[in-house]
Amino acid sequence: MPGLMRERDFVLLWSGQSVSEVGSAVTYVALPLVALLTLGASAADVGLLRMAEFLPYLLLTLPAGALVDRVRRRPLMIGCDLWRAAFLVLVPLAAWVGWLSLPLLLVVTLAAGAATVLFDVAYLSVLPSLVRRDQVVAGNSALETSRSVAGVLGPGLAGGLMGLLRPAGVLAFDAASYLVSAFSLLLIRTPEPRAEPPADAVPRGLRAATAGLRQLRSSPVLGPVTLYLAATNLAWSAFETVFLVFLVRGLHLSPAAIGLALGLGNVGLVLGALTSAPLARRFGIGPVLVLGATGQVLGLAVLAFVPAGDAAVPLVVAGQVLLTTTILWFNVQSVSLRQTLTPASVLGRVNAAVRLVGFGTIPLGAAAGGLLGEAMGLREAMVVCVALSVPALALVARRAVIRIRTTPEPEALRV
Repeated sequence: MPGLMRERDFVLLWSGQSVSEVGSAVTYVALPLVALLTLGASAADVGLLRMAEFLPYLLLTLPAGALVDRVRRRPLMIGCDLWRAAFLVLVPLAAWVGWLSLPLLLVVTLAAGAATVLFDVAYLSVLPSLVRRDQVVAGNSALETSRSVAGVLGPGLAGGLMGLLRPAGVLAFDAASYLVSAFSLLLIRTPEPRAEPPADAVPRGLRAATAGLRQLRSSPVLGPVTLYLAATNLAWSAFETVFLVFLVRGLHLSPAAIGLALGLGNVGLVLGALTSAPLARRFGIGPVLVLGATGQVLGLAVLAFVPAGDAAVPLVVAGQVLLTTTILWFNVQSVSLRQTLTPASVLGRVNAAVRLVGFGTIPLGAAAGGLLGEAMGLREAMVVCVALSVPALALVARRAVIRIRTTPEPEALRV
């Protein structure tokens, strides 16, 4: 970390993303609460909103990966920030003139989600060009620490702002945070390397877009880890959709109490980000990856059985701390493995392929979670989601993963 903090351009990336992550964490809580509290939305409606947020990962991820490997990434990221800010500010404007509706929220969510797909693929491909190879894990830890602190501050800030502003007005905070991110990216000076293979070896068209999928399929480590992401995100997104409705209508918590509980619970994000790299140095990258995956299932189980009453908020906090700590253990190691195992010339497309496979199940899970909550009850739906997340552990508890102790060398290129 001390060495990273002397890298001017990394600090700009890190600081801009830190502000943006706080804004995104505010919106993550505020947007469904706008639907629930202002528009009277059902669990199925909240599921539709979550589905709209991640549907672009199914539609745009592969083209985004091919684009990111062929254009300058930072200008693309700046454009995405400005696009998201423009659409998010429509929500408070619509509320002000009395035009706020669920269809408008869906359109804004889809538009912002499309820009997020492009931004995320480029963002995951920029870090290796700003730091040395031996600083990649530390760089990811720093970025995840910012995301973690945002996860702690964001929910509480959202609850507080909703008490001062109309619920829809809170989204203007996120719009402003994207402008800060765009400005910080504009100030970065490091030239972007072009690491394409020779011209006659570069696939074009559909073959270029699917190069990341072929690279993942050939990898004994990245392939199973990505399939784990797909399976667990399906169950987790269904759980999360129902859980937020459960906090409002099952446990009868106020927006301030929800923000407090989620904010305190997200302290685990900070703990996970700060301890992931030291744990990997002590026990190895692969074992920490498996430990993180196992802890996530246990955290979901705690949250699924939270009873109503005075113990509700402390148990939500405890379950969230366990869940978020282990999520960060998994995330830091899996992203670092991807960035070091993948040849530089296809890193954007591999990141895109992971987003497609790993995140493409989220809109399906979100819609299914809302329908399950309506059909069988909120708590029962959460228990089903926990049970469905257990078999996926076999995908990461493999010898090829567990035996990884230190940063590996890049795998062979499969174009």
